[in-house]
Amino acid sequence: MKQIKNILAFFLLFSLISCNDWLNVGPDNQIAEDDLFKTGEGYRTALNGIYQELSEKDVYGQELTWGLLSVLSQQYRLCGLPAYQDAQEYAYETQSLSPIIDELWKKMYNAIANCNNIIKRIEQANPDIFTMKETEKSIIMGEALALRGMIHFDLLRLFAPAPIKDNGTAILSYFEKYPSLFEPKLKLEEYMKLVISDMEKGRTLLATCDTVAPYNEWVHSTPIRLEGYSDGTIQDKFLRYRSTRLNYYVATALLARAYQYIDNKELALERAKEIIDLEYQFTPKSALNTNNKEEADRKMHEDIIFALFSNTIKENVREFQDGGTYGALTLYDINGIFAGENTDYRKQFLITNLKDGEMISLKWKESEDDMTARIQSPLIPMIRLSEMYYIAGEAILAKNPKQAIDWLNEVRIARGATYRLAETDRQDLYLGYILKEYRKEFIGEGHLFYLYKRLDIRPYGASPEVTVNMVLPIPASNEVIL
Repeated sequence: MKQIKNILAFFLLFSLISCNDWLNVGPDNQIAEDDLFKTGEGYRTALNGIYQELSEKDVYGQELTWGLLSVLSQQYRLCGLPAYQDAQEYAYETQSLSPIIDELWKKMYNAIANCNNIIKRIEQANPDIFTMKETEKSIIMGEALALRGMIHFDLLRLFAPAPIKDNGTAILSYFEKYPSLFEPKLKLEEYMKLVISDMEKGRTLLATCDTVAPYNEWVHSTPIRLEGYSDGTIQDKFLRYRSTRLNYYVATALLARAYQYIDNKELALERAKEIIDLEYQFTPKSALNTNNKEEADRKMHEDIIFALFSNTIKENVREFQDGGTYGALTLYDINGIFAGENTDYRKQFLITNLKDGEMISLKWKESEDDMTARIQSPLIPMIRLSEMYYIAGEAILAKNPKQAIDWLNEVRIARGATYRLAETDRQDLYLGYILKEYRKEFIGEGHLFYLYKRLDIRPYGASPEVTVNMVLPIPASNEVIL
C-alpha cells in the first residue's frame, strides 16, 4: 500500500500555483484568465511574468546566483546572514535556512505551472491574434517549452544526486500538464529525457525566428539583445532584449549543459560548438580598464549568452555590501585562485580590496555611472560564452586533446592570461584546469556549485569538520512518498 506523507500540504502547494500574482487570476477568476489569453499581448504578458518571477531574489535574482549557491560553493568568508552561516556548514534544516529552500522550491514549481498554462492554451490559439502571426506563436511556445525544461533541469541539479551518485531510484516529478496536483517520481534517465525533449522542441520552434533574417542579425547584436536598443528597423519591443529571454541560441547552450550532465559527449560538443562557431566576442580589456572605473563592464556583458533581468536586484545586493545589513560578502582565497596570473582581467578589474586585505567582487556592485547602471545593473548572468568552451573542451578531450586545450586557452587569453597551458590528454589534469577556470570565471554566479556536484569534488574552503552535502532537501511539507 502506498504511503503518502503530508499529501494535503502538497495539494495546497499546487492549488496555489494556479493563482499568479502577476496575472491577478486564479481558479476563482477564470473569466479574467480567459480574457488575458484572447490576445497576443496577453500571451506576452504571461510569458514575461514567468521571467519576472524567476528573476526574484528567492530564485535567480539572488539565491541561485550570488546568494545561496555561491555560499554553498564556499566562495565567501563567513557572512553575517544566519541562513548563509548555516549554508556554509550545509545545515539545511535550520530555522533560518529552511524557509529559503522552501520558497525556492515553491517559486520554481510555480513558474513551471505558468509555463504549462501557456503551453496548454497556445496550442489552440489562432495565429492571427499575434502581431507576428505564426512566427510569434512559435516564439512564445518555444520559450515556454525551453523554460519548462530549464527549470526542471535546475530543480534536478539542486534537489537530486548528480549522475555520478545516481543509484537508479525515482527522484523527482516532471510536470507537463496544467493544472496538475500530482505526477509520479521518475528515475534520472527518464527525467532527463523529458528535460532534453522540452529544450529540443523549444529550440526547433525558436529557430523559425532567431535563425532567419532579419531576426538573426538582431539576436547577435549586443546593443539589441542585451541593452534593448533598436537599429531603427525594430519597432516592436518584443524583439529587443532577446538574450534576456530563451532565444534559439540560449536553448542550444542549455542543451549543451544538459547533454554534458548525462555524459553525452557527442551532443554536448555539437551544441556547444554551434555557439562557439557564432564567433561571439569576449568582453575586451578596453571595456574593463576604462579611464572612469564606474563605466567599466563589471558583468562582462558582451559575452553573456543569456541573462535574466531585474530592476530590483540592486536593493538586494546593498544589504550584502560594505556597510550593509549583513556586511560585505568578502571572497575566499582570491590570491590562491589567481596565483601566478595577476594579469587576469577578472582579478585586475572585477575585484577590489576592502580594509585588512579583504576582497569583494564588483560584479554586483551598482555603478555610479547612469548609463552603465542602466545597462548592466539589472542583468543576472545565466550563461556565458566561456561555458561553451569549457563544455566543448571537456567533451572532446579524449579524441582531440590539442583542441581541448586550445579552447581552454582561448578563454584564458581573452581574460588576460599571458601564457598558454600545455597540452594534456589526462582527464584529471584537464578537469583541474577547468575547475580553476570556473573559480575565476563564475565568482558570484552559482555555477561552481553545479560543477563541484557533477564531478563529486569537495568545495575548496569547506571546513574539515563539516560533512559536505550538495543535495538540497525537498521541503518536507511538499514531499510525496510513493
